[in-house]
Amino acid sequence: MSANIALLYTGGTIGMAEDPTSKMLVPLDFEHLNTQIPELDKLNVSITVFQMWEPLDSSDVQPKHWLELAQKIAAEYDNYDGFVILHGTDTMAYTASALSFLFQNLSKPIVLTGSQLPIGVLRTDGKENLISAIEIAAATKEGSPMVPEVCIYFEYKLLRGNRSKKVSTEHFDAFKSPNYPALAEAGVHIQYKEQYISRDHFGTFGSRNQLSERVMGLKLFPGFDANIIRTLNDSNQYDALILQGFGAGNVGTSHALHKELERWTQSGKILAIGSQCVYGSIYLNAYASSANLADMGAVDTHDQTFESSICKMMVSLGNSATLSEARNKFAGNWAGEHSASTA
Repeated sequence: MSANIALLYTGGTIGMAEDPTSKMLVPLDFEHLNTQIPELDKLNVSITVFQMWEPLDSSDVQPKHWLELAQKIAAEYDNYDGFVILHGTDTMAYTASALSFLFQNLSKPIVLTGSQLPIGVLRTDGKENLISAIEIAAATKEGSPMVPEVCIYFEYKLLRGNRSKKVSTEHFDAFKSPNYPALAEAGVHIQYKEQYISRDHFGTFGSRNQLSERVMGLKLFPGFDANIIRTLNDSNQYDALILQGFGAGNVGTSHALHKELERWTQSGKILAIGSQCVYGSIYLNAYASSANLADMGAVDTHDQTFESSICKMMVSLGNSATLSEARNKFAGNWAGEHSASTA
C-alpha cells in the first residue's frame, strides 16, 4: 500500500522564477511545480499538496508562520504518513528548529527541503531534493516510520532540523549539522544512520500553540558597548537574552558588561550564553571571564546552534507560567538539540 504524504508549500527559491521585467527572482504560484517534476508521478506515494499562504521568500517567514505550519500538521496528522515542507533556505533551520520544539511525542517524519536554484532552471538541485525528501518521508521499517523527526534534506544528506544551519549561499551543499552526524545519506540508495535517529516517542502526539517573541539575540565583538545591554534592561521589552560569546562562552572581563548582565539576571530575566564558534560546546567555568556567569544564573546553550536556541527560547517562554519555569525548560533537552544530558 502506498504512503500518503502531505506536501506543504510555503515559498522559497524552489518555487521561484525570474521576473522578465526586473530580472529578479520572485515567488511563483505552486501550480508550476507539478508540471516541472513529472517524476513525482512515478513514486509509490500518494501526494496531497497544501499551499500554506501566498508564496513567501523565507526571509519573510516569521514565528506566526511556524505556528500556522504546526497547526496545519497537527490538524492533518492522522491523515498522512509523513510531511514534506517546501521552504526557502534562508530561514529553513529556524523553522525546522521551531517545529521540533512545538511538537510533542512526534512519531512521523517531517522533512523540510528546498533548493539553491529555482525548479525551472536546467541545473536545479530542487528536483533531487524534493524527490528524495518525499521518499524519506514515506520510508518505513517494520511498519514504523524510518525517521520520526523534524529534519532537513539537502544535497544528499538528511540532517536533524534543530542541529542544522545554512552555511553557504553558493554551493548546493548549503546546510551542515556541525555537532551531530547526518541521519541519512543518499547515493545509489538512501543509507539511514539508525543509531543517530531518535525513536524515543512516548504518549499522545500534541502540538504547542504558543510562543513568545520577547527574545533578543546578540553577538559580542571587540568594542562591544555595555550600554546596549543597559538599554535592553531599561526597555523591559525582552524576557530572555541569548548572548553569543567567544570560544567556550567567554564574554571578557569588562566590569560594565558584567554589571549589566548581572542586573539582567537579578531582575528575573533569562540569560543564555552561546558561542560564535560553529563547532564545540559551552563551558562557563573554563575561564575566569565566564566563571561568574553561572553564579549569576546564566544557562549555557551547550552545543546548540543559534537558530535552535532562539526558537527553543521562544517556545519555552510561550509555554511557561513564569520566567523561572521557562529557564528550566530551556535548560533541558527536548528533541536532541544538544549533546548534554537532560537537565
